[in-house]
Amino acid sequence: MQDIRQCLVNAGVDKKFEEDAIELFNEYYKAIDNQIKDPASAIEDASYKTLVVLEGNILQNKRLKLQTMLAKIELEDYLQNSKDPYEALIDIANKRLAYQEKAVMSQLIAPLNEFIVKFKKGALLGTRSNEDFIPLVVKELYNPGVTKNAEAAALAKAYQEASEHSRLLYNQAGGAIPGDIKVWALPQHHHAGKIIAAGLDTWKKFVKPLLSRDEMVDRVTGLPLDDKQLDDVLNKVYESITQEGRNKLDAITATTFSTGRSIAKRHQEQRVLRFQSGESWLAYHNKFSDSNPYDMMMNHLRSMSKDIASLQILGGNPESTVQFLKLKIQQIADKDVQATGDTKSIIRAKKSAQLFDDMWQLHKGIPESVRPQFSKVMRNFNSLIMATRLGSTTLIAAPTDMMTVRKMAKYNGMSQMKAIRGYLNEIMRLAPGEREKLAAELGLLNEHMMDGTSSALARYLHEDNASPFFQFITDSSLRLNGLTHITASGRRWSGMMLMSGWADVQSKSYADLSAQMKVALGRYDITEQDWNTIRKAKAFTKQFAGRDVAYLRGEDIANIPNLKMGEARKLADKYTRMIFAEVEVGVPTVNLKERAKLAGTTRPGEIPGEITRSFAMFKSWPMAFYHNHLERAWKEAGESTLGHKKLLAIADTVVYMTLMGALGVQLMEITKGRTPMEMNPLEDSEAARRFWGNALVRSGGFGPLFDVAMGFADYRQGLSGYVAGPVIGSLDTIGYALFGSAKDVVEGEPSKAGTRILSEVIRNLPYQSNWMINLMLRRMVWEKVLLWNDPSYAKKLQAGIRRDAKEFKEYWWLPGDSSAPDVFN
Repeated sequence: MQDIRQCLVNAGVDKKFEEDAIELFNEYYKAIDNQIKDPASAIEDASYKTLVVLEGNILQNKRLKLQTMLAKIELEDYLQNSKDPYEALIDIANKRLAYQEKAVMSQLIAPLNEFIVKFKKGALLGTRSNEDFIPLVVKELYNPGVTKNAEAAALAKAYQEASEHSRLLYNQAGGAIPGDIKVWALPQHHHAGKIIAAGLDTWKKFVKPLLSRDEMVDRVTGLPLDDKQLDDVLNKVYESITQEGRNKLDAITATTFSTGRSIAKRHQEQRVLRFQSGESWLAYHNKFSDSNPYDMMMNHLRSMSKDIASLQILGGNPESTVQFLKLKIQQIADKDVQATGDTKSIIRAKKSAQLFDDMWQLHKGIPESVRPQFSKVMRNFNSLIMATRLGSTTLIAAPTDMMTVRKMAKYNGMSQMKAIRGYLNEIMRLAPGEREKLAAELGLLNEHMMDGTSSALARYLHEDNASPFFQFITDSSLRLNGLTHITASGRRWSGMMLMSGWADVQSKSYADLSAQMKVALGRYDITEQDWNTIRKAKAFTKQFAGRDVAYLRGEDIANIPNLKMGEARKLADKYTRMIFAEVEVGVPTVNLKERAKLAGTTRPGEIPGEITRSFAMFKSWPMAFYHNHLERAWKEAGESTLGHKKLLAIADTVVYMTLMGALGVQLMEITKGRTPMEMNPLEDSEAARRFWGNALVRSGGFGPLFDVAMGFADYRQGLSGYVAGPVIGSLDTIGYALFGSAKDVVEGEPSKAGTRILSEVIRNLPYQSNWMINLMLRRMVWEKVLLWNDPSYAKKLQAGIRRDAKEFKEYWWLPGDSSAPDVFN
């Protein structure tokens, strides 16, 4: 064979390609030259091996180009045929990309559903026995049967099935992950801070005995690495970890320790560190990681879902498609300007392109902080804020969620009363094991069992990567106050009702569907032809109280026989995206759109990033409600001469939400030790007017609009506190308490200093804000402690009582009175 180096020079290929190919050749030649002393044979062998790699990459690149071209054609057609192409561009990220990720994740975790239900995250962190269980699974992944634990062996096998399915889906979408990598499914998490603190020599000394020397092989010769080669590899691994993977190992094969240049080539790298056994993996994990193995397993599948969805929606080269769509929307705007002369289209195009790009960056994942320790402190503090500020939110969330679920049913042409009854039944199930299992069978994601923190956190925060201890504090706090339960129940019921509702109308042709159902299908590009194909699916049935209940699942559609290759899966994904998107309407949480608008792509660990994250906290739910309800109601109401249809559509949402907000406000008053407020709207009463204004603002009826404008709510601190956000606001109050107390000590008033410090400690103490126990703790413990420290604190309590009286608020348990009121006797 001719020397490939000369071939590359004569071929006149791209200079960068030539350099990378020659670099690869030199690596092969060096390894082969150690085995073969004949230079001509070494050149021939190295040239052949290099050519094999190049041919493989060229073939993959051709496939990626074709898939990218097809994706561009489909998405361009979608933009051109949309009534509002600027909003359609945003929907590509917010509806297609985001919910395709969930649709893929639903497929991947199917083998694990039984275990996710049984060993849910709350239990894993809450009991020692389950904390001991996951290490057994790790051992089983390396050496099947070694633990003699049937459940651990079964979970390890199920997880391997899920990971293998992710590999196959990824390769089908354009990737090329080899299938011969042992325990590829279990990535290793490295804590850069711990490794840097240990130093290179100590780190290498610890890790070397844990590695499998038989599997640590030279990728050219296939022979085990000798001591010098292993030392060189570990040096590169250390450099990669401590420099966040910025060093590049191989440009041709995209073999890097980081995320890689191309999504389609991201997971092709081999696991560089190959451990002898599960025990070795765990030893390294316990020493140089701070992540939970269960989280790592779920995050691996979540990462694969994200990348698979990117390839499926945007083609083999998503970055190219993103740039193409941003250019295309500008071209559409130019045509609009030429046709109408109105330059507003240019402005809209720029805004939608920027928002789309931000959403794409968020979908990929914000780069790690350049100040990891500072970033970690802030994430943990954010988590603590969530744990201590949402103690009473359940009382507002439960009734208002019932109304968002009702509106979701109406949007989809389903029974509103059934939605309300089902929601009430669902939240009353305090041990909903059977329903959680059913949700898993239906392909609905039991997020509160999978995530690092509970799904309730997603209402208000778009990041959940705090340290395990703070994750536990937040997760357990939200579970104890019921917010996790009502969030999970509402989302579970929303998905079940939707699947049941569509199964109920499977017998109807598209023409026989209600007008609202046609609108519902149209939101997700499910055409008449699509629906008449979906009708052929055999629905899943479950027996309850002696009768069969039918549910139409995505997997039922994927199994429709006699369709063209991939057609059934494409229809199933469309349908599944619709279900997950409408669940967000039922119980709104943070999505890409809210994240991009509120915090953008600012990085954690940097001052601008932390300020925007503080601003965004607690504003995500109002914005999600606005997008999913008020904005949708306005757009879909239709045109009328006086605009009354749009106003009626908004009123339908606002009135019902306000009524439920009124219930929530009264419940919160009671748990604060106050009697229910005057609420008769027929009386000319300032107290009643105040009450209904309060209900309107806090309910979500006009709450989101007021929140966006002014920021009125229980957990905010007026306009300035709203602008700064709870994190910056809390840091401000902590600083004020510290410096104010120092001033008090200097001025000879140490008791006042103690009051400041104690009040701030109590305010940031987890669990005590729980609405079930907060009042009793306050009256019988905290106020006693504060009064014991400073008797003059009684004046502050009396001032609070007088201020509340001016707002027509009366107490059934007065502040400062530690004796139990008559209601407890």
